[in-house]
Amino acid sequence: MMKPLILETKLRPPDSSGMLVRTRLYDLLIGCEKRLTSICADAGYGKTTLMAQYFAANAKSSVWYQLGHNDRDIAIFLRHLIEGVRRKLGGGLDVSLDNALTATTDVSRNWEAILTLLINQLGKHQGDPLVFCFDEFHLVNNFQPLTRAIQFLINYLPHEFRVFIASREKPTLTLGRLRTQRAVLEINTENLRFTIEEAAQLLTGCCLTPLNNRELAALHEATEGWPVALVLSRDLIDAEHRMPADLAPELFGASGAIAGYLAEEVWAGLDEGLKRFLMESSLIETVEVNICDIALADGRQTNPLYFLREMERRNLMTACLESGKSYRYHPLMRKFLIDKLIQNVSPSEIEKFHLRFGEAYSTDGNFDQAINHFLRSGSPELAADVIESRGESILESGNYETLVRWISEIPASLVYSRPWLTFFSARLNVVNGDTQQAERLFLVAEKGFQKAGDERGRFCCACAMSEFFFMQNHHAKSLKKAKEALKWAAAPADMVSTLSRIATQHLVLGNTHSAGKLLTRAQGLCDESMQPIRIKLEVDALAPSWFAGEFDEALEDTIRLQKEAGPNLPAFSRFQILCWKAMNLYEMACYDEAVKTIGERKDYLGTEDRLQRTSFELIRGIIFLSVDNGNEGLEILEKVEREGSASIFAPFSCLNYMGAYHRRHGHIAKAMKASGRKLSIWREKGQSYSIASCLVNQAAGKLQLAGGELEAGIALDEAFVLAKKHGYKYILTQVHFCWALLALSLGQSREALKETTSALSIAARHQHNNFMVQEGRINLELLVFAFENEVERNYLQSIFRLIGPEVLPNLNSLLKSSSPRVRLAAIGTMGASCGIKAAPYIRNALHDDDPAVRRTANSELAQLRTVINNPGEILTKRENQILELMAQGLSNAEIGGKLFISECTVKTHATRIFNKLAMTRRTQAAAFCRNT
Repeated sequence: MMKPLILETKLRPPDSSGMLVRTRLYDLLIGCEKRLTSICADAGYGKTTLMAQYFAANAKSSVWYQLGHNDRDIAIFLRHLIEGVRRKLGGGLDVSLDNALTATTDVSRNWEAILTLLINQLGKHQGDPLVFCFDEFHLVNNFQPLTRAIQFLINYLPHEFRVFIASREKPTLTLGRLRTQRAVLEINTENLRFTIEEAAQLLTGCCLTPLNNRELAALHEATEGWPVALVLSRDLIDAEHRMPADLAPELFGASGAIAGYLAEEVWAGLDEGLKRFLMESSLIETVEVNICDIALADGRQTNPLYFLREMERRNLMTACLESGKSYRYHPLMRKFLIDKLIQNVSPSEIEKFHLRFGEAYSTDGNFDQAINHFLRSGSPELAADVIESRGESILESGNYETLVRWISEIPASLVYSRPWLTFFSARLNVVNGDTQQAERLFLVAEKGFQKAGDERGRFCCACAMSEFFFMQNHHAKSLKKAKEALKWAAAPADMVSTLSRIATQHLVLGNTHSAGKLLTRAQGLCDESMQPIRIKLEVDALAPSWFAGEFDEALEDTIRLQKEAGPNLPAFSRFQILCWKAMNLYEMACYDEAVKTIGERKDYLGTEDRLQRTSFELIRGIIFLSVDNGNEGLEILEKVEREGSASIFAPFSCLNYMGAYHRRHGHIAKAMKASGRKLSIWREKGQSYSIASCLVNQAAGKLQLAGGELEAGIALDEAFVLAKKHGYKYILTQVHFCWALLALSLGQSREALKETTSALSIAARHQHNNFMVQEGRINLELLVFAFENEVERNYLQSIFRLIGPEVLPNLNSLLKSSSPRVRLAAIGTMGASCGIKAAPYIRNALHDDDPAVRRTANSELAQLRTVINNPGEILTKRENQILELMAQGLSNAEIGGKLFISECTVKTHATRIFNKLAMTRRTQAAAFCRNT
């Protein structure tokens, strides 16, 4: 006897009239002409609702079928399907189909013949093509006879007919051929997730006060756009007009609405083994198969990969991050699982799980997660062990934020009881700029290492304290700690780095010879296996090159090292490379490139601490002093000085550079005050380079004051002794330049020439361009004097080009020289250095007595005109009009008539045109217009 048909539940879709119509998905279904549309997603993502909304709009031509477990009887399935079709066709099915179904004793064997009869009769249908909507397909997904029947239906239905399937699991259908024919539309969880705009639309009007953007974003983030969670929250808000912040317990709690939904729709259908695995694995954010294998084995037959793939296959709120390796539970599903674990397992058992996960992560090398789980297991000592083992490498990499986070989670009493943790805390306080706390912690760590007999710890602590004192400009203390570190250096690499540190310290203190010997000794300790150490040593050697004033060679080294030094080079060394590169470019007057180099730091360093940011700001301020935004540079340096921020590089003193800037802009009193204040500090600390630099600045200031020659000479003599003794070539350039100024002011031309020659020869050799440009601007008379006497003319020409058109009046004076050679050189230099702006000056040489000078001037003017691409960049609008009319052959009177201006005005404009464009005749104007 045939079972009765349950038509109303099988063939009638749920009511979706009150639900939000999601336009982007609804339009997709309405416009779809593909044979099969598969809507496959986790529970609660609105699969049925979406398909029901489509059905409601196309009810006359759509057959709804709610699949269930009883449909595993193929006879019941076929009877319901035929009945659904009959209703849509208004009884237009042939009786032969009913006869075939009732006459067949074994429908499971003859279903194909029955479906063939149905498809043939549908092929004769004259009305709108039907759409079959199969809901809850996952309930029959593993029943092969039924899936084969639906596959047959999909394959052989008339061409215009469509099939929709909604399922939590991926349908076990063969869709390869349909996919190649582009006949399948597949909608998944990601497609069905609510956008924040759709969430806003769903929640509109659900409470008296509309949700603001922050509340809406928080709710959307918490639910990750899970439709059922948003619907449940809307219903709860509707109940008493409450706001989302008030709903946490009833919506997200262990007994809340979402937990209830998951318990019914997901949890109830799982076996006990899977339930246990899900609860235990919910303690980790990313469920990694290898971690679960280690942590959850415990003598049980546990197969994490099987469980996770089963969850993924069944679309049970689980996403695959990397196939076979890592998965992720939906946050609300994870919270549900954790709540279940808390309900079913004692707190001590949960701590044991965290301990196992901590050990598994530690074995796997994921120390961040290991520390997290050790702490949650109530074992901070194990977390401290991990930090002690990894802290040094993290500090070297520059990943300070990670170490700060780790140590902040360890109890303070435990941190202070372990020298390594205290040491790391001291280093982090240095990074954050808390120097007092850093020094206190260094001393505590030092005593701890000494008490424990930890030689490695004593070495690291001494090195860090040496670096710390160096940054504080306490160089005697720094040198003492560096020498202590050398005593505890056991490995060759440690000895090399310590020798380099001592060498740098000697260099700052002026012991250049000792520094060189130490670096040579360090290089001798490097073998082929110590390539990273050798590169680090080369980085440390950048400092001596800078102090020596060998900017050209130092720049080449920084560029090479930046290319060679990979990510394994310590973060501080990479920082050094970038700083020295920027400073060398600055000293060579490559200002744009120097600023660009500072901008590379995010990509090149990856991270930076407070001291590094301060140093880069300091360098940026120094650069800005030499370009158009000098006031901005002054503000930067004043801020750094005002805040007392330490710079990692001792010679880059704010006051030194600010003093020089004030002096060059005529504020001599400010300049003398700044350099004098700093000089006393440097004398106290014994920093030879900085002392010499301050002495030169003071001498230059005295020279700008009437009657200051004697004091200037005394300061220069002392600076010269220091520069000569320690090999400071840059200081020597400055001293010789100031001596030349002194001699020139006293009328001692021969002495001035001698000193200028010394200054320029050193500057040209090592590209001391910034000094020559900045000082040259206020002492052009001296530079032109050197040029006239054929001193480093090629180099001076490059300096004049950097100074720009303001050099023209001084160079123009050379056109009155009695030497034709000087006049010829002046013409070429003006054109090469200043371009078209030199034209009015060069035109003066067209009347020179020497034919060679006239020819050179004429040739130079012609050359200057060839580089003018657009006269509008040089001439005014009116001058352009007159030039065009002049080129047409019109007279001044005719031009005046056309433009309604006087002939006198035309003549004035013509003179200006000829000056600007380096012309002397109207024929040149005509030729110029034709060529531009």
